[in-house]
Amino acid sequence: MSAPVNNRPVAAAISMLCAMSLIGLIDNFVAVISQNVSLWQFHVMRSFFMAPLLILMVFFGFGRLRPLRWLPVIARSVVITISMMLYFGSLGFMPISQVLAGMFTSPVFVLLINAIVLRQGIGP
Repeated sequence: MSAPVNNRPVAAAISMLCAMSLIGLIDNFVAVISQNVSLWQFHVMRSFFMAPLLILMVFFGFGRLRPLRWLPVIARSVVITISMMLYFGSLGFMPISQVLAGMFTSPVFVLLINAIVLRQGIGP
């Protein structure tokens, strides 16, 4: 029997709005700095600034740093790293509107993976 899930949809919605606002800011910033800073430098700077923020969030009770299962976390991190490298790399060569149009296909892929790989039903 699994533990009950504690969903907080309002907190999730606020977090998502904040995340998308920051991604919008970063996307425009990457297009400006791509002529002077390499993609590797951008990712190192981003990680450098995010590590203290994660530690601060844990300090205030928003999760934990040590994963319960290492393999899924490592696999997810590798996939996200590859996708972010491709995404931010494309920002230097394509207009932001075209890159975002590609990003908006993500829900379609989530739906297909849920249906085909995870064998979950597709509802309204």
